[in-house]
Amino acid sequence: MTYTPLRQPESLDSPIWHHFTIEYFQSLLKKSALHFATHAVLKEDERDEGKFPSDYLKSSLISERKRLEMPSPTEVEFQWYEDTIIRNGAAEMQHRYAISSWSVDDAASKTLFEAFGPVAIRSTTNRLLASLDEKPSYWGMVDYIDYGAGEREWQALYRALFHLKRFYQIEKELRLIVTLPGPAANGRFFNRVHLPTLIESVWISPDADQELRNEVEGLLDQKHLSDIPVH
Repeated sequence: MTYTPLRQPESLDSPIWHHFTIEYFQSLLKKSALHFATHAVLKEDERDEGKFPSDYLKSSLISERKRLEMPSPTEVEFQWYEDTIIRNGAAEMQHRYAISSWSVDDAASKTLFEAFGPVAIRSTTNRLLASLDEKPSYWGMVDYIDYGAGEREWQALYRALFHLKRFYQIEKELRLIVTLPGPAANGRFFNRVHLPTLIESVWISPDADQELRNEVEGLLDQKHLSDIPVH
């Protein structure tokens, strides 16, 4: 069952974007499946994926001690608690959660073309959710924070995956998470999609040459999707 207590886009029919290298765009069309990366893959980028800051952990432990009418934790007890939570939480998130990232914006971003690949598909949140075979367990907007500034209020492990450093806020990320029954091969899960529902249009980087445009149009034609506009 999909659970969505997270911050959502202002409109579920506003444009959202997913950027691809040409290889991943080929994969999307060939497999009719959208690539989700596990946390084990994402955390290699050192984006603080799934990080639980110390101030949050400390306040959680103090609250739990009060609820149980126990004394406040010592620094040694807190250090043990922090180490245990981080170790167990990281182990759980490594292979349990697979993530797909989208950008919510009115127009395609030249910066994101440069960062993630020269091909982008335009969709909407409603279209994306309707197209997926495996519905997300959680989905919502990412919040960009200063880690260590005490800005978080998380009640569950998965909420840590909806926060990133402020450095990444240009991405305006909409994130979908699928909970996996077991480890995914090579840390990657391919979620089958209905391509005509998912893809509203395809956009090519303004810096790309005509050869790439021709290749994209040819790939769409092979899948009988030539009615999808290419910009």
